[in-house]
Amino acid sequence: MSGSRLRAGLQPWWRVIGVQCRYRSSAARSGRSGWVLGEATELSDPDRPRRVPAAVLSSNVLNLGMIAIGAPGSGKTDSVMLGYINALDRQSPRSGWALFDGKGDIDTYRKCVGMRCAPDHFFSSELPGSESINLLEGASHDVVDRLSKILIGTSDSTSFYMDEQRAVLARMVPLLLRLPEATNLRDLYVVLCMKDAGNELRRRARKSGADPVEITLARQWLEQPFATRVRNISGLLNRLFVFVAGPGADRLNVYDPDIRISAIVSGRKSLFAHLPLTSFARDVAIALIEMFGVEARRRQIERTEAPVTYPLLFDDWGAFFSRRLRAIQRALPLRGNAAVIWFPVARTLACDRSRLRR
Repeated sequence: MSGSRLRAGLQPWWRVIGVQCRYRSSAARSGRSGWVLGEATELSDPDRPRRVPAAVLSSNVLNLGMIAIGAPGSGKTDSVMLGYINALDRQSPRSGWALFDGKGDIDTYRKCVGMRCAPDHFFSSELPGSESINLLEGASHDVVDRLSKILIGTSDSTSFYMDEQRAVLARMVPLLLRLPEATNLRDLYVVLCMKDAGNELRRRARKSGADPVEITLARQWLEQPFATRVRNISGLLNRLFVFVAGPGADRLNVYDPDIRISAIVSGRKSLFAHLPLTSFARDVAIALIEMFGVEARRRQIERTEAPVTYPLLFDDWGAFFSRRLRAIQRALPLRGNAAVIWFPVARTLACDRSRLRR
């Protein structure tokens, strides 16, 4: 797709951005508080960029979804992401935040500390001695949904084995979480691949007061021949093995972890997740994001007052989740700078997805 065709396809998106840019400029003139960016360029019309002498992002705009696009060294990390964290500390000092760093070094962490925005928690998929988490923690339906995304994946079609694996998670995870003691992914692995472990779990879950329906559903699966059970979920077991026996697995399977996502969100704490770009780190990031999503849904349902901002920031992760970002970057007249784009997330993503498929 040529740059001109891409720009034409993105025109409705840019009109949305243009409205926000004009709002930003008026906020600067009226003296409202916000993130002072200084001189900037408005890209509502990419073919006619317009200089803005005193750009300010108001507090309301900071709550919208935002993306920074630019070449290496253009300031995406230092000027945009770290600048946002610094501005957030001034604009909403009661807020927490979570940063997912995919660069593979800890330079960004050092800069957070240097500007007096040191995170409360530090987790790494690579560095021994960093803090721990339990990926099996949470309500059973949330855990099943989370594990389905990282152990089975998603597809527009369906298959017997994918459906079987989801059904097994839905049958066995609730029993594990019914036990009076904490459990983790290693316990789940043992239950699925050891011949008698499932029945022992069913017995202990019944003793702990598990729902009779849950017990019956688990019994129906456990009554199948052991070889058949393992064969039907072999793909799930292979993917689960990485999380229970590989490097970094110890930090993902702690019964009493240092990091509980629900606690850091309610306590307005900050988290720095050091996740250099690998397939394993991507899956860990998806699991963590799903855990944050549970908290976001809970806050929407239970809130009695306006929730305090809790942003998720991703550094060098865009290309891992969307292959179209490079095409968008080439279409923008950046000239070595970083473009900061913010938008109502649902509307923009829908427009972006339909336009870029052409």
